[in-house]
Amino acid sequence: MKRLLPATVALALCLGGTASAQMNPNDAGRDTKLGVQQLNNSGQIGTVTLARRGTKTLVRVALEGAPPGRIEAAAIHRGADCERVSAAPIYVVGPIKNGRGAALVSASKERLLSGNYSIMVYGGIQASSRSVACGHLY
Repeated sequence: MKRLLPATVALALCLGGTASAQMNPNDAGRDTKLGVQQLNNSGQIGTVTLARRGTKTLVRVALEGAPPGRIEAAAIHRGADCERVSAAPIYVVGPIKNGRGAALVSASKERLLSGNYSIMVYGGIQASSRSVACGHLY
């Protein structure tokens, strides 16, 4: 019995340490995934995923149909939908390489999901390039 108790305590400490090391204390564990639609017949569709990181948000973009090797820009703009967005980007997300990109932006997840923002993906490295995809954040 004397040998069993220390072994049990050691096992409990190991298991407890492993579980807490895998959890981010600033994240409730619920990412929000939304659709991204093509624009200008680009053929690029996919998702944008928002994950809470304290007072900031990790924004991940995943697109299918992006031309191989092309680097594209992405930005979050103010706008009620993909048809009506502000000209100036509010937060930069990217670069998007082979349809994938991510950035940590200085805004809460709740703010980005307020219905007042959209993410735009552009067919080049400048936000002034032609829009190829958009997702409304709500």
